Amino acid sequence: GKIVEKFLGGHDWTAPGIRKKIDELL
Repeated sequence: GKIVEKFLGGHDWTAPGIRKKIDELL
C-alpha cells in the first residue's frame, strides 16, 4: 500500500518485486 511504500522507499513490493529485491539483497 502507499503507506508501506513510503516507509520502504517506494520500491516494487508486489510479490515478483519482493522476490527480485530479495535476490538483489542476497
